[in-house]
Amino acid sequence: MSETLNREAKINVKNKILLRSISDSDADVMYKWLNDRAVLEFYEGRDNPFTLKMVKDKFLNAEDNVSRYIIMYDDKAVGYMQSYPLSQNECRDEYEYTCQKSEMPVYGIDLFIGEPQFWSQGIGREALRLLCDTLVYEHGVRTFLIDPHTDNKRAIKCYEHASFLPLKVLKEHGKHEGKMCDCLIMKYTV
Repeated sequence: MSETLNREAKINVKNKILLRSISDSDADVMYKWLNDRAVLEFYEGRDNPFTLKMVKDKFLNAEDNVSRYIIMYDDKAVGYMQSYPLSQNECRDEYEYTCQKSEMPVYGIDLFIGEPQFWSQGIGREALRLLCDTLVYEHGVRTFLIDPHTDNKRAIKCYEHASFLPLKVLKEHGKHEGKMCDCLIMKYTV
C-alpha cells in the first residue's frame, strides 16, 4: 500500500511545482535554509552559514545576469534555483567545455531543495525540467550545464532523471568545507 501511495505522490509532483522569481520577502526562508547543516552539507558547506546580510547581498540585491527563483511545491517554498547565460569563453573557462555555435545559447543552472523532508521526492527533477522548458521557449536556450560535486549522488541522480548526461569530472573544481572537491559536469541539449 505505501508503495502505491509513494508512486502516486511522485506522479502528482509535477502538477504541484511552480517557480517564481525570488523577492525580498524570501530573505527569511533563504536564511533558514542557508543555516541548516543538512542543506549546507551539499550547498555552500557547513563551514559557511549565511548571515541575513549575506543572503540579501548574494540572492536579493546582486546586480548580475543571474535569474533567481524560489521552488514552490503545493504552495510552500521548498527550494532555490538559479540560471545564467554562459558565453563560449565561460563554458571553456568554468566548465572546460567547448561550446559549438549550434549549441548557443548555453545556460548554467544551480539549485537546492532547502526543506530536507522534501528530498528524493522528484521535486528538484520537475523544477529543473520546468526551468529548462521555460528557457527553451522564452529564450531559445539550446544547452544547459550543471556541475554537482561528485559525492552528491542524490543530485546527480536527480539531474540524470531530468535528462542531463555526464560529460566529465573536473578534479578539484570547487572549494567545499575547506577542501577542493571534484565536480561532475553534466549537460542537457535540446
